[in-house]
Amino acid sequence: LCLKNDPPAAYPLPATVVRTPGTIHVPARDLPGAVVDRPLPLRAVFFVTHTPEAKEPAIAAIGAGVSAARIVSNLLNSLAHPAVGLEGAIRIARATACFDLHTTDLRQTCRAVRAAVEALDVSQGSAD
Repeated sequence: LCLKNDPPAAYPLPATVVRTPGTIHVPARDLPGAVVDRPLPLRAVFFVTHTPEAKEPAIAAIGAGVSAARIVSNLLNSLAHPAVGLEGAIRIARATACFDLHTTDLRQTCRAVRAAVEALDVSQGSAD
């Protein structure tokens, strides 16, 4: 896990983190929960905006066009991908549920994300 900032004090990082001038690297083995060591289909994409003044998190489904544009805007080294990543972004956006997520309290946000994922139709396609 690569972070840009420390999480809130209620969520301390393990002592094994590696800090660089711009990032905090947390070994997966040191995170709570199980480590998955096999590929899994991508079912949902959340575009996160931290909104600390909000009273509760807000999640809204967004369409494939907006999702593809936002995926492309977050690509690393897009020139290394066919069609500068646009084809892949469109494929992901069409095959997954995409959401705009405004976060606030971390516990409330986690509950909201879990509810959104649990509500997904399991027969819906996924991006591999």
